[in-house]
Amino acid sequence: MKNKLAIIIPTLHGAGCEKLLSEMLFDFVKEFEIDLILYEKSIDYDIPKNINIKLVGTDNSPHHSFLYKIFRLIKRIDNIGKILKDNRYDAVLSLIDGCNTNVYLGKVLHRVKTPLISAEHTINKGFFIHNPYSKKLAWLFKYLLKITYNGVDEVIVISNSMKKYIQEDIKVANENITTIYNGIDTNKFNLKKDDNVEFEKEFSEAKIKLLNVARLDDNKNQQYLINLMPEILKQKPETRLFIIGKGEKEQELKSLIEKLNLEKKVFLLGWKTNVQDYMKEADLFLMSSKYEGFPMTIIESISVGLPVVSSLSNEAIFEILDDKSVGQVIELDKKEEYLKVILYYLDTQIDKNLLHKKIKNEFDISITSKQYIQTIKKAINE
Repeated sequence: MKNKLAIIIPTLHGAGCEKLLSEMLFDFVKEFEIDLILYEKSIDYDIPKNINIKLVGTDNSPHHSFLYKIFRLIKRIDNIGKILKDNRYDAVLSLIDGCNTNVYLGKVLHRVKTPLISAEHTINKGFFIHNPYSKKLAWLFKYLLKITYNGVDEVIVISNSMKKYIQEDIKVANENITTIYNGIDTNKFNLKKDDNVEFEKEFSEAKIKLLNVARLDDNKNQQYLINLMPEILKQKPETRLFIIGKGEKEQELKSLIEKLNLEKKVFLLGWKTNVQDYMKEADLFLMSSKYEGFPMTIIESISVGLPVVSSLSNEAIFEILDDKSVGQVIELDKKEEYLKVILYYLDTQIDKNLLHKKIKNEFDISITSKQYIQTIKKAINE
């Protein structure tokens, strides 16, 4: 008989952690009977059909007054606790910082003894420096996270850098902290190109393709890349920059492109569900984020044989880009160095098989799922 596992996350809408979980669920259902508990039923990804979905019963919209949000938070914590108490799970897995705290408090409030594993995918030094909302309430967030991660049975972090940060800065003394890297489907992000894909004319005809895939917001910092393009074009006139993503900065980026007369050099392609096909055709992947947790797009790019130039958005980046053959990390204020490294990769022959092999051996989704399952079973057996 399978153990009964509750998995709690606000939604399966978005990317990063949500996408990772949706893919791991197909391995989880082989080992556990699963209730997927969401704040609201927002699901963008395929998930197994034999998963029972429960709703906490509180909306997840940011468009409310402060007092309403306080009331909603209290109700949410209480509802989570009631669900855990009523269903007698063998283990609970929660994901994402705020959700982790809510689950822990709900568990304590209703005196639930079920083992709780919390997976942290966001918190690092840059999160409290560059995220305006988190910066204002950093003292409160850090305090709640300290209480949570010292109280749960297991903590999963996505990099050794994050583990060090929560131990030293958040003051988490919990000995049960496990690093499990985010994984991807290397069968999807492979070296084989799909000849049936229809690309935009500008993309198909570009001789040198630089690619960025990210939400269009202040943190992802695409304006940095756009401002760098005139210098790149002086060295490589045939270069074109393609940005895949949507977000609140879209109009601002369009205005910047027009201001620099780059309408025929820089293209905003909107969001795509087949980013792997664009990666396979590109010459270089660029990341300009101010802060990141453990960027999946870097792993995906390398897996399709695409080298990466990344900003120093987190020390964890070095755990991926640990070899010059796959990419390099440059601080954002060193624009000349960033430019120099771009030109280096455009002039250097890359062994795509070597890049794919690295990701398959270190970051395949099957490895991630197996380690999560082992951690959950460990918590149950203890």
